[in-house]
Amino acid sequence: MIPTTSIIIVTHKQKAFIDTCLQSVLNQKGIPFEIIVVDNASEDGCVKYIKKRFPDVILLPQKVRRGFSANVNTGIMASRGKYILILNLRGTDDIV
Repeated sequence: MIPTTSIIIVTHKQKAFIDTCLQSVLNQKGIPFEIIVVDNASEDGCVKYIKKRFPDVILLPQKVRRGFSANVNTGIMASRGKYILILNLRGTDDIV
């Protein structure tokens, strides 16, 4: 099944928040969608956690930290949906 919407989530050191975010998205009904997580070179175990807990999520771990826009573009290039929804998962450590 080809998804109608591609949901792109960019993360960086968000292991504490990723479960709630992904569970919330997965609880949505009504349209076929895919979830693409682009991890911005986290070192907190987020990538390993997603692989284990959410095997159906398309995970694109980055080896070097890049800006938000570059990571969104990576997600868009991997997407198959007609529509794109971008979620910016930010924790309190990201607030300046």
